[in-house]
Amino acid sequence: MTTTYQFSIEELSVDFVRKLKKFHQNGTVTLLVDTVDETEFLLQNPKNREVLLKSIAQAERGNLVTVNFENPAQKL
Repeated sequence: MTTTYQFSIEELSVDFVRKLKKFHQNGTVTLLVDTVDETEFLLQNPKNREVLLKSIAQAERGNLVTVNFENPAQKL
């Protein structure tokens, strides 16, 4: 049986491991770690690819937006 779990590393917890052990209590589990690069993931979808490449080109031309995270509505 193959079961796939996908989550961020921040979501990996002792509680998850306990649940995994409970769900697969009568067997051996092989853990495969496959790190997904977020940019690579976004480039897989044609629409996301278009938007991302457009944003990269804008940034390379110096067309950047600065945001004040303490007050996002404030223009810098």
